[in-house]
Amino acid sequence: MRARGAASLLVCVALVGFAAGTARATVVFSEDFESAQGLNNGKWTNNNSGVIVAGAGNGGTKGLKFNQKTAVGSRDLRSARYNITQNTDYYISVDYKETTATGILVFQELNNGNNTVRTTYVFGDASVSPLVTWNGPGLGYTTYTAMIHTLPQTRRFRVILYDRQSAVPIGNVYFDNLLISDVPPAVATPTPVQWREIVK
Repeated sequence: MRARGAASLLVCVALVGFAAGTARATVVFSEDFESAQGLNNGKWTNNNSGVIVAGAGNGGTKGLKFNQKTAVGSRDLRSARYNITQNTDYYISVDYKETTATGILVFQELNNGNNTVRTTYVFGDASVSPLVTWNGPGLGYTTYTAMIHTLPQTRRFRVILYDRQSAVPIGNVYFDNLLISDVPPAVATPTPVQWREIVK
């Protein structure tokens, strides 16, 4: 974990590696990129470089990649805003693979006025250099999971995905099966702790 001084918070995202209980899950976001409408299925409101690729899925036929590398805010893929409960544990899981690039998954909490109250780099970090590969060149998908406890002022959230800006070729980062729920998954692979940081 790293801190950025007074303007930063230490990681509040916890590693998870637990079995699901008997509670009924409330799924607040789910995307497998298999929709015939693609990224126009109503779940995403801002797409500048994300593309769905046939034959690149994990357990399905399609996966998400990016045709441009970017820093957040310019050529990313952003979800719509969804309601969420404050002071609650939520579990984020995603299937991810790469070759030489680094993908970024951001969880952004919003208040009643839709202002950002916390931005969490669930994995990846726009400030980190050099890049660190997650699961090694040439390997298949890995499922990463993290837990976030929402802030008291949080009322909504959105997800941001992108391919970290770097000198490597584009199209080397893939996402699939993104799920956000209030119940942990039956099988969870913890996200490497050194990559999680919260930036206000």
